[in-house]
Formats: sequence, structure tokens, C-alpha cells
Amino acid sequence: MKSKISKTIISFATAAMLIVASSLQCFAESGFECEIKYNSDDVSLNMTGSSAETVTVYVYDSNTTPSEFSNINIPRALYQHNIKRYTSFDFDVNLGEDLPNGEYIAVASDGTTKVTYTFKHLNSESAAKAVKAINSAAKESSDAVKAALDENASLLMISGDDLALYRDITADIIYGRGLQFDIYTELFEVIGECRVIKEIISADKSEVINLAVQNSEALGIDLDTYYNPLSDEAKEYIADKIPDDDTYKTESFATGFARLSALAKIKFASRWQDIRDAITNTHKDVIGIDVSDVADVDSVFRDMMSGTYSDFDDIEYNFEMYKDYTPSYQGGGGSSGGGGFSSGGGVPVIGNTSGQTESVNQNEQNKTNVTVEFDDISSAHWAKSAVDLLVAKGVVPGYPDNTFRPLNHITRAEFVKMIVTAFDIDGNAQISFFDVTLDAWYAPFVAKAYSKGIISGVSQTEFAPESNITRQDAALIIYRIVKNRIVDGEAADFSDGHKIADYAKDAVYALARAGILNGMGDGNFAPDSSIDRQSAAVLISKCIE
Repeated sequence: MKSKISKTIISFATAAMLIVASSLQCFAESGFECEIKYNSDDVSLNMTGSSAETVTVYVYDSNTTPSEFSNINIPRALYQHNIKRYTSFDFDVNLGEDLPNGEYIAVASDGTTKVTYTFKHLNSESAAKAVKAINSAAKESSDAVKAALDENASLLMISGDDLALYRDITADIIYGRGLQFDIYTELFEVIGECRVIKEIISADKSEVINLAVQNSEALGIDLDTYYNPLSDEAKEYIADKIPDDDTYKTESFATGFARLSALAKIKFASRWQDIRDAITNTHKDVIGIDVSDVADVDSVFRDMMSGTYSDFDDIEYNFEMYKDYTPSYQGGGGSSGGGGFSSGGGVPVIGNTSGQTESVNQNEQNKTNVTVEFDDISSAHWAKSAVDLLVAKGVVPGYPDNTFRPLNHITRAEFVKMIVTAFDIDGNAQISFFDVTLDAWYAPFVAKAYSKGIISGVSQTEFAPESNITRQDAALIIYRIVKNRIVDGEAADFSDGHKIADYAKDAVYALARAGILNGMGDGNFAPDSSIDRQSAAVLISKCIE
């Protein structure tokens, strides 16, 4: 899918200074606003803004820096022009066709404050020669563009040391986007953009996202849509992925950022409604999925909660996979789990309704010798035996594409379905959770587990069935089931034991001493992290083997 976000062209003069300042500054105290732009066609500066005082425009060569300029010390200028006081103004300052090649600094001041703007001027003949060479190279290869930039650096007044910093990324973008330039200022705009992108992707991890945010306006990034509303986990994911994302080479940095935002929002969605919001609302134009022809699209979004999202294309892959796939929990009366727990691809259906548990589970007990080979579970996979056992017993099926997706997270409703099926839990209870309706696929499982005191809500009135279950909550549920038949072993400890909630501490350490529960391999337990399918399979299998 192609993003519908258009490329944003940045002013070279602004982009070259983006990390430090912008060419447009507003001064509320004096009421002075001014934006300066250079027009190479007629060698003029366009001035727009407003001021209650007379504005004077000075133009210096680049050897005179803005820091040397003050209301007391005004260096001799190459050009000077006064603008009479206006509420607002929009006019051009003609610099003359005989302006020598060079880099210049324009300073606009109302006598109290100032705006500075840096620009380059090239004569038309040398500029046209450089642009023609680069346009020709852009039709060949990135390497050809690099060579053309090197050969024409002097004509473009770019130093070799400066060019070496961003030449490769500039060549990749010019060739990758298939750019052709009419005038040299368009080339400088792209070079300015490349400088900023290079600064961002080369920065330390801790600074990457800060630089992207600081330069969001110039790069065309909509922070209010694609960054600010995201979870901290999603924001950290974007920061990690920016240096490796090369969408900017063929489209724009803003497009790549928006796609990473869509991926992060869906990857770390805690509710299926977040996926729906991304696809149909906030990231609709980025993702580009048409949901109008899907009868029960919310069911697709629910199933997508269990999808694996490693790159942007996985969003469309998961949607298309489930679009024409009807989960068995939509069938009349039956229930087989939600999200990735729906049956399919030859995996047995576990349809539990009130009064049917014993016969269904007995039928599944006869299938313990059945082995389903998943494409993503090798014979050497550490959870292979546990997955085989639970699949054979009908506790958890795979996906329609013959994968198990061991790293997918599990919702609270899905985990309850697993333990009710695995431990043959029966019973019934009236539940008062407002978010567990009688027609929900997970309602019978929640009622059975609740009747035995195995589960509780996140509050007295809320169960949060669509939220991912944490490792400590999964441990607590298992402990309540097996606490009377486990044997204490060696003492266990976790480096992050202080992070385990008080209500789950006894359960976690009891299961750890019994050898049923392990940490993350680094000495930590990660109590607040979501449990994945492979870990849940191993945890349950150790208690039913």
C-alpha cells in the first residue's frame, strides 16, 4: 500500500539551521513577526509579516554572523532597505542580478528584535550546469548522483568536508524518489532536508526522537496524530526503529514516521478498539485499508489483536487473513475463544456451552496423540512439547496460515478460556462485570472460572476481557488452581521481585519454587509484561502433564 501523505519540501535556509533555530520567529512583546524567503528567479527576498514599527532589512555575506548584529552595533551591510511601519506587510526586496555567488545572511529588525535568514545565491549559468548534471545522474543510479554532487560541489558552493557528511543520503533520496530539479533552490531544499534526516538517524538513541520532534514541522510530521497520543511503549518503539527505517529514500521522512506510528499503535494495542481506531480513523490515510465491504469488521479487529507485527506490511497481511475468515465464536451458541484462539487450519474446535464441558473435553482427551506441525514452531523450539500437548487437548489452536505465533500476547478473556479448557473447570455463577455481556464468546468461561474463585476483575465491576493479561496475573490464576498439589522446591528470587504486586507475590514465588514458573532469562520476572502464547502454553502444560 502507498501512503497518501504528500512529501513536504523544506526551505534549504531553514533546514540548514533546523537543529538550532528557524527562519521564522514571532516576538509577542514587540508585536513583530517576519518570514523571509529567497527567490532565485529574480534574485530577491520576499518579506511577509507584521510590525508596529519601521522594519529595516540588512543583507550581509556569510562572514558576518547574526551574533555580531545588535541595535547598538550594526555592521556595514551589502544591502539595506527600510520597510515603513505596517500592521502587516508582504513585499520583495530586489538584490540585483549582479549579486555575486555566495552565501548570505538577511537580518530584519524593528529596532528591538531581529529575524535572521541564511541563503545561497548562484549565477544562473553555473547553477544550471550543476542541476543538469545531477538531473542526468538521477536517472542512472545513486552512485552516479554521488559522483555528480562531488563534481559540482564547487559550482554549488558546498565544501568537500560539508558534502561528505550528507552526500550519500542526498544521493539515495534524489535517486530513490526519482527527483528532477528545475532550479538550484529546489536542489538546496532537498539537501537541507537530507542534513536534518542525517542528523536524526545518526544521533544517539536517546536523542533520535527528540530531534525528530523538534524538526517535526519542517519535516511535515503531524505530532498530534502520529506521536503525542501514543503509549510510552509505542513511542519508544518508534525511536528504536527510526534509524533503520529508509522510507525517506523513496517517499519522505514524514511518511516513514507515520507508518512507524501506525505499526506501533497496533503492535502495542491493549484493546482491539485501538486497532479499529488506527485503521478507520487516526491512521486511515497511512494504512489505506478499505473496511467498507467487511460485514463484521469488529470481529476482524478482535482477531488482529493476536497478530504478529514486525513491519508495516503485517497490518494489511493480518487484516486480509481474517477478513474472509469467520471465527467459530460467531457461530450460533458455540464458543471457541477469541482473537488468535479461534479454530482453523485443521486445528480442533473447542466449542463450550453450558452443560457441554465434560463431553467436549472428554472428546479432546482422546486426541492427545495428535501432533500439528506449525511453520513457526520447529522441532527444537523450547515450547514445542507444551504447544503440542495443548493443541492436542484443544486448549489452544493455531492460525489459518498454519502458524502458532508463539510471541503473540494473550488477552485476559483468552487466558481464562485456556485454563477452563485445560483444567476441565465447570460451574456457573452470576457475574456483574459490565464489560462481560451474556452474548460475549468468553462469558461462559468467565462464569465458570469466577464460580470457583479462580479469577477476579480489575475492579468490582470491570473484568477487562480485551486487555492483555500480565505475567503476574497469569501466575496468580494458575496458582489458585494448583496450590493444593504443588511441592516446594529450592528458594527462588527475581531481580525485579520488588515490582511484583503484593497480591501476586505468594503465587509467583510458590510456582517458582515448584519449578512451574521461570523468569525471563536475565534474572527478572517482568511481572507487568504481557504473557505470550508460548509462555502461557509452557506454564499450563507443566500443571496438566
